[in-house]
Amino acid sequence: MSESHRKIVRENSVPFDEISIPSRGIFYEDKKETFLVKYITAKEENLLTSPTLIDSGRALEMLMSSSLLDWEGDIDKLLIGDRDAFMVYLRSTSYGDKISFTIKCSNCQVESESSFNLSGLEMKEIKDMPDENLEYTFVMPTMKIKGESVVIKFKPKTLADERRIIKTVEKEARKIGDLKLENRIEVTYRNQITSINGVRDVGLIKRVIKSMPLGDSAKLRAYMDEVEPGVDNTVRTACNSCGHVIENKIPIDTNFFGLNPEYRQHMMDEVFLITYYGKGGFSRDDVFNMPVYERRWVMQRIQEEVEKKNAADRQASNKARSQAKSK
Repeated sequence: MSESHRKIVRENSVPFDEISIPSRGIFYEDKKETFLVKYITAKEENLLTSPTLIDSGRALEMLMSSSLLDWEGDIDKLLIGDRDAFMVYLRSTSYGDKISFTIKCSNCQVESESSFNLSGLEMKEIKDMPDENLEYTFVMPTMKIKGESVVIKFKPKTLADERRIIKTVEKEARKIGDLKLENRIEVTYRNQITSINGVRDVGLIKRVIKSMPLGDSAKLRAYMDEVEPGVDNTVRTACNSCGHVIENKIPIDTNFFGLNPEYRQHMMDEVFLITYYGKGGFSRDDVFNMPVYERRWVMQRIQEEVEKKNAADRQASNKARSQAKSK
């Protein structure tokens, strides 16, 4: 164990674990392939249930900053694919492996409830290695510029890229009546494409993006999705009505944890009840810093003890009334 890891062990009362990342650290300065990840506590739940942080897109970034114990440097440089792997781990260890959701069958149009286990999601690890600049290369199948093939260089998406994309898409969205038109694909290209035919001029890149043939663009997106490390969030489920197999991509975003602003009240109730009823002398800070799985376990035990006590009190009361009647 390194000295930095020993320090983390000494300074952290919250349990943590070490997990591998899909990118194998290739895109980071320290080239670390594993990171120490702290379990979610009420502190992180406050972030995930804050409407302001969710709307601003900062909730997940702050979650990563709080949970990654040995991340050094700017959290904005974390790859989206690695963040998704962290989120799958945090969601599974805090709220269980099973996720339920509603699907609408594309064959019979019937809506039904379905579920899947997070442990069944596969990690998309590095297949094609990036070049010395940590960029990938894609040659457009049909598009030409002055008779020459168009060679695209692009980088994997980071947290900073995702935040810029969200803001730019919202800013450039056009409304036609009740319809909102977004140029998400174009904005994503502008953030990830670094050069075209060796030219890094932003103006040229924008012009080429706007003139891409649809078929070439589709193949470029498919290649980007194929080579970028991360989590394969495609889930296949069978319709309960007709048996048709439906393919869904489960968004790994703030809603992925299944929390909402109302959950915060539930969480605070648990903190209060454990502090009030806990026989171990828990302080508010103790409970606030408990991993979610531990807090729920303690809460369940308290409920069991309260129910036992209430049952014993009722039994004693009924016995007392029965004895009083017999006299």
